Amino acid sequence: ASSRTRSRAVSWCVVRVFPDRAERPESPLDARRGHRPQACGFEARYVWDSTDHVWSEVWSASQGRWLHCDPCEKKVDRPRLYEKGWGKKLAGIFAFGRDEVVDVTRRYTRDVGACLGRRDGDHGWPEVCAEAAAARAVATLDAAALAAARARGEDAWLRGRAARRAAEASELAEAA
Repeated sequence: ASSRTRSRAVSWCVVRVFPDRAERPESPLDARRGHRPQACGFEARYVWDSTDHVWSEVWSASQGRWLHCDPCEKKVDRPRLYEKGWGKKLAGIFAFGRDEVVDVTRRYTRDVGACLGRRDGDHGWPEVCAEAAAARAVATLDAAALAAARARGEDAWLRGRAARRAAEASELAEAA
């Protein structure tokens, strides 16, 4: 990831909360050309790893869950690729969708405690970025994205969102 992306993404923890996202909470998927599965009719999210990588997640209606999809590595449904295969020391992984922002770190690691422990200055996170601050920032961005979807009058979409969020909450709780 570029230093600009990294700087902006980490700085939300310090208070800035993606200034352009607060005013315009639509997904980075809308602006980026490299990760656009929704152009093929898939519901997708842009996933940012705080260490240095991005990929996508695609909603599988038949499986009722989000699938890891990394076009750079030509891998689908291999969420532990980075930790196990690459030996990365993950810290934070966040998914940005059309109407949501979610901390999905638990999907990509077996050792959540170690990941949370790396959310510090030595790993590119500001010293003031406690887990509670990160959770508040994600909740703020998520609420803005949800409000934007409601303002657009996307009732059917929002019902689908609720079902996806319930399925994801269950999956991430099991991973904890």
